[in-house]
Amino acid sequence: MNMRTALAIFALILAGCTQPLDTKIDGSSQAAYEKSLTAIKAKLTPEETAKFEEALKVVVFSELMPKEGGIFAMMAALKDTDMLQAKLLQTVNGKTPRELIDMAAGKIKERAKEELK
Repeated sequence: MNMRTALAIFALILAGCTQPLDTKIDGSSQAAYEKSLTAIKAKLTPEETAKFEEALKVVVFSELMPKEGGIFAMMAALKDTDMLQAKLLQTVNGKTPRELIDMAAGKIKERAKEELK
């Protein structure tokens, strides 16, 4: 076996060893998003799944809700489901569960600091 073949086999083995928390989410369409989410969750432990789902809620809510305008802006945003869906897919596309968990932790810390002001 030559060196090139050995490296190719090693690369294939490593590619197959990707951790579920490091698998990218496909947000290119609603169907692709649901398919990738299902595949990822099937490989996660119950604890990882709970963390991931909670992080998804935190990140999506933080990213989708208007930063200004109060309750009326929030109510208006919730009525525009197409816009919300597009923002959701854009927010998670290409990210991994681990990245979303880290993002959520950062957003929770930011909120806590703001509340202490």
